[in-house]
Amino acid sequence: MHRMTVFVKTAKGEEEIRTRQNKLPPAIRVPLILVDGRSTVEELVSKGGEQTKLTEALAYLEQHGFIEPFGTAGTRPASISPPGGGSPKLQLVQLMQALVGQGADKVVAKLNEAPNSRDGLEAAVVACHKLMRLTIDEKKAEEFLARAREILRTAG
Repeated sequence: MHRMTVFVKTAKGEEEIRTRQNKLPPAIRVPLILVDGRSTVEELVSKGGEQTKLTEALAYLEQHGFIEPFGTAGTRPASISPPGGGSPKLQLVQLMQALVGQGADKVVAKLNEAPNSRDGLEAAVVACHKLMRLTIDEKKAEEFLARAREILRTAG
């Protein structure tokens, strides 16, 4: 596992945080809680203790579908935008898919329909934020809005 990898919780991981349905032991649950979609493995180790135990827990969480790699800090401007770079629209779509997963189809469609201009993308981000707040999750909507604005800001 690369020390600069950033992980995000999958839908299964989010569900586990809410319900504890899989009854993960604290040594596995705490690292799941620490995964925030922004911190690298190295940063998580500094927050969560011994490197070997934390990386083993992260490996377990990844193997069992609770988390997935989001990219590496070295390839993401300001440790915010999704991996792979590309156009701002592509980064916004990747961000949405990472935050929401399979439930992102309607919101992703709004992004894909948006003009590629800065104003068009900003309007689409606001519309997606509203749709997310109403249909998905307020916290994820707020996170999307903040990260999307950062993507648009760094895109110039």
